[in-house]
Amino acid sequence: MVEIEGRSVLTKFIILPKAKGNRTLLGTDFLSSAGLVLDAKNTCWYFWDNPTHKYPFGEELDTPSIAEKMSSNTCQLREESESLTSAQKEKLNLLLESFQNVFEQGEKQQLS
Repeated sequence: MVEIEGRSVLTKFIILPKAKGNRTLLGTDFLSSAGLVLDAKNTCWYFWDNPTHKYPFGEELDTPSIAEKMSSNTCQLREESESLTSAQKEKLNLLLESFQNVFEQGEKQQLS
């Protein structure tokens, strides 16, 4: 159940047990069932049954940009490697490091 501006909307959630640091993402199915209309031009939203009462979009969250995330990427495995043996982790890390230039920021990559 999601509460929004005094209204309750029954919503299905997909739970990813190993996901870390995720924020909730509500899709078009939620917008439809809640009767929400997004007005991107005027940066607001409203309920379809009351279009005169508009709500401003929330403040932008302070999240690192994709470029910042990529620049901190060390091409090392994290939790993805939990099911690998130590030898497999080492081999895969060496492989990732050997192709690190593919992931470097600022260079245009061309596919042939």
